[in-house]
Amino acid sequence: MVLRTTLKTITNMATFDFYQDQHVKIWERVHFQIKADSKEEAIEKAKQYKDKDVAFEFETDSTEMLYDTEAVLVPQNDGVPTLQIYDDFGELICDNSINE
Repeated sequence: MVLRTTLKTITNMATFDFYQDQHVKIWERVHFQIKADSKEEAIEKAKQYKDKDVAFEFETDSTEMLYDTEAVLVPQNDGVPTLQIYDDFGELICDNSINE
């Protein structure tokens, strides 16, 4: 009897939509080609891009998001949140920022 009352109460409740934005760190794999006379020369050319995004330097073949490398970022003391909850109108409801 108590179970039926509880279910009836739940079904009469209104439903509200929300969404959560989550700041994550993830690796992305970018496939590209280098033209060279040998594999060794191509390797040396590739090494020149160790500090650059090859997507801006080459025509890329494809990209992959490596989802198994995804990690949720933890908020720091700089006050920047890594999780935010919004209502269905896009209004920020709360976040996990650390404020001193």
